Amino acid sequence: MLDGCPGHFATITRDWLDTHLPNRWIGRGSPFIKWPPRSPDVTPMDFSIWGIVRDDVAVRIYENVNELKQSIEYSFSKIDVLNRYLAIEMDGAILVVAGSEGQMPQTREHLMLSKQIGVKKLVVFVNKCDLIDDKMKELVEMEVRDLLNNYGFDGDNTPFLFGSALAALSGDKSGVGEESIIKLLDTLDSYITPPERDTNSPFLMPIMSTDITRRGIVCIGTVEKGIIARGDPIDIIGWDAIIKSVAIS
Repeated sequence: MLDGCPGHFATITRDWLDTHLPNRWIGRGSPFIKWPPRSPDVTPMDFSIWGIVRDDVAVRIYENVNELKQSIEYSFSKIDVLNRYLAIEMDGAILVVAGSEGQMPQTREHLMLSKQIGVKKLVVFVNKCDLIDDKMKELVEMEVRDLLNNYGFDGDNTPFLFGSALAALSGDKSGVGEESIIKLLDTLDSYITPPERDTNSPFLMPIMSTDITRRGIVCIGTVEKGIIARGDPIDIIGWDAIIKSVAIS
């Protein structure tokens, strides 16, 4: 914390950037271009994607903001999310939109990424509905449905739920509180179609990464087919070797 602000938004940080990189740096408070748009709403996946784009974009000096934006959009178009995020497989997703603000720049980015990783069905939850009236709800719904159609989703038939996450957390029993969250979960169960699983083939789980913990090495991957139970024999294959083992959990 500097000057009462996070390091990336501190006055001393911005002063240094303004001095050494006048009208060339990107970030909160930048006179050139504010990026990311709303840090509190950015997820870890967003930061990872932005890091890839940053390394691709920040290799040259741009003449103007439009040229920079075009470079950013082109960089996004080149990202092969399927190769970079093979471990991410989702049967459906919840698109959360603030009712008081409507769609934001990151809303489009999330839809683009969802499409690229194979998400077929979305459920939209319009948040902060305790702050808006019915007309605003209708405008937000129309706007987001059009956006869904533009990105190849079934915007006309996508379920929309309206509520307030803060009200639900506060114990509000009304329609915008806990009741809206219950409706959201019920809609997920009814609208998101469970995928077909190949449970008859031999068990196969490619290992995408490993994590060393105090309890040993944890292998992280996605089960592609088959089923496994505790005590089943398994083969760990890799580096021209086959290691015999047993499933213990």
